[in-house]
Amino acid sequence: MSIMEISLRQCTPLDSELLLLWRNLGGVRRYTESRVIISPQEHTSWLQNRLALVPQQPFWIILFKNLEIGYLRFDSSSENLKLAWVSIFISENRQNMGLGQLSIDLGIANLIKLKHYEKIHARVHQDNHASTKLFMRMGFVLTHKEFEFLIFEKLLGTTQSLDHSL
Repeated sequence: MSIMEISLRQCTPLDSELLLLWRNLGGVRRYTESRVIISPQEHTSWLQNRLALVPQQPFWIILFKNLEIGYLRFDSSSENLKLAWVSIFISENRQNMGLGQLSIDLGIANLIKLKHYEKIHARVHQDNHASTKLFMRMGFVLTHKEFEFLIFEKLLGTTQSLDHSL
């Protein structure tokens, strides 16, 4: 698999229906704080507000061979403006192919260009073993636990994961 097969495109309001579908999947909700199904109205309002933040807080649709397979976004922390929280989703039929790692690497490379963030945190449900392995493989360090969530941290400027042969 080559990084050339992965690309990121800016999320737009036209992605609303697809994002809502992904968000409400049972396998996704199992690992989120709010396990309820989100209504289209709630989602539209959230997406509209979130897209207004895109210049400083990237939100991309992940493309694999030009097919939409997930999303990647970085959200600023309200407590620390130098901290970005990463959120990623890869569709079930494209998981375990190394696409998450490739996508995050590409996203971090773009995030660094903003010259705003110093570190990235990932919040991973303790039962989400695939995501735990992904972030650890990418050099994120487990810093603490909040209820059933593990908090990982990666300082920007540290060596990025370069092994794309997965």
